[in-house]
Amino acid sequence: MTVCIRTHQSADSGPQYSYFKPAIAQDPFFQSVPPLIWGNMFLPFSKGVAVREGDAVEVNLTGEVASGEYNWTWVTKIRDGEVEFVQSSLMGKYYAPVGTDGKEDDEYIPTVSDEGHLMRRILGSMDGDTELEQIAEWMMAEFPEQLATLDDAMDRVAVASRTYSR
Repeated sequence: MTVCIRTHQSADSGPQYSYFKPAIAQDPFFQSVPPLIWGNMFLPFSKGVAVREGDAVEVNLTGEVASGEYNWTWVTKIRDGEVEFVQSSLMGKYYAPVGTDGKEDDEYIPTVSDEGHLMRRILGSMDGDTELEQIAEWMMAEFPEQLATLDDAMDRVAVASRTYSR
């Protein structure tokens, strides 16, 4: 789904809230305003950007089901592509206000999570010679708590392939 809006005033971007009422037929049969049918999503920019009054902001949102959950990808173009963000919920996380969880602090020493280890192994296995099903089988054997079935493993490997392979 692609949505294009025009800004009504100049501003430095921060969290934005928007809703839509698509006209799919003569009488729209769903909408994102209350009462909610589809729910709300917060799709932040990966960094701040200044917008000017009248700027066109185009967002293309796609969702793919993997492991029983939607993985969302959104491509945002501002001023006809002068500024562009390509983002995905697969790469995302909940962002607490700066300083509340300590992970953004200069002195924080991070360690890789279980999910990070899985993703690193999947990406490291994409060597140009190995089929996705073989990678999925390896990941299922190595990460049985995260990938209980071959379908779970294939979903995760396929999403990583769509996102990161060439």
